[in-house]
Amino acid sequence: MKDEKVNVLFVDDELHNLNSFKASFRRDYNIFIASSAQEGLKILEDPENDIQVVLTDQRMPGISGTEFLTTLTETYPDVIRILITAYADIEAVVEAINKGKVFSYVSKPWNQESLKSTIQKAYDTYIQRKRKDEEVNYFVFKASHDIKGPLVSLKGLVDIVKDSLDDQDRLRDMVSLIDQSVLSLENTLNDMIEYKKVDSSELRDSLIDFDALLNEIVSSVSNLPESNDLSITMEVDQSIDFKNDREVIRSIAANIIINAIKYRKPTATNSTVKISLKVYEENAILVVKDNGVGMSEGVLENAFSMFYRGHKGVNGSGLGLYIVKKGLERIGGTIEVESILAEGSTFTVEFPNHKSRILKRENIVPHTVV
Repeated sequence: MKDEKVNVLFVDDELHNLNSFKASFRRDYNIFIASSAQEGLKILEDPENDIQVVLTDQRMPGISGTEFLTTLTETYPDVIRILITAYADIEAVVEAINKGKVFSYVSKPWNQESLKSTIQKAYDTYIQRKRKDEEVNYFVFKASHDIKGPLVSLKGLVDIVKDSLDDQDRLRDMVSLIDQSVLSLENTLNDMIEYKKVDSSELRDSLIDFDALLNEIVSSVSNLPESNDLSITMEVDQSIDFKNDREVIRSIAANIIINAIKYRKPTATNSTVKISLKVYEENAILVVKDNGVGMSEGVLENAFSMFYRGHKGVNGSGLGLYIVKKGLERIGGTIEVESILAEGSTFTVEFPNHKSRILKRENIVPHTVV
């Protein structure tokens, strides 16, 4: 939008209501008015209008507000819908929520400040959904590309292997390359699954035993090639019950630890990853410190971006720290990173403690060591 105002369509069959709405909000929004559903659809059909929020009165001749909003769900699914109705029309509100997928409803007579707040929240939701759609589209495109590459390599390598059955040295080289392609595919697919779990799964608070959780993670990453001859130390101080979503926290901690392992110095003989965690009444603080390759300022600025790889030659999908960011956004946590190129990085993460009451220890979510 050129003037960055919200484009709002108001549909009502009563002219004085249309004029009142326009007079009340013309300074705040780009107002479009329509006296019928048909007129409203014509306004929506014009792409230059770029309508983001639609408000409609429930009681209109010919087609009700609920019916009008329902017609928009397929043709204009991105538009945020608000129903204006009398208190007595509660059945219409229920129908609008179920069929018209309304964002909110406003009772008559509407209050200007309250309605303005509702419209602003509707627009905020519109922007969030747009960003989410763009993010998902990019994710699908990039993930497909990252999967297609190794698949093409595998197909070519298999063809070469078929012609190299009598050449054992060449056959071993081809099998090694196939193994690398399979590992790349596995990493990408695992990260895609992890992203989906963190981004859209239902959050479930439960008591978390951090000593068990971190031991589980360290055990699961011990099979990484980069973990050979790597010293991992862990210190957990938990005397207070901690409650949050275990799977999201596990994903966050695991990806930070894996990042520290993968970005060790290739030729170093004293590579270390130090993990410490302390639980407080309000939060838990996780610190993961390594003496690996570190990050330059430019790399650090982009480290949490989707599919970003800060260092060439490291096997990974570029989703690890992005998953960390998304997970922390979902549970309300924070992260700080200090890094010096060629010296190492320190990640400090704050997990909020959702504990509202002391639960029995037997309610701790069971864990499985991989």
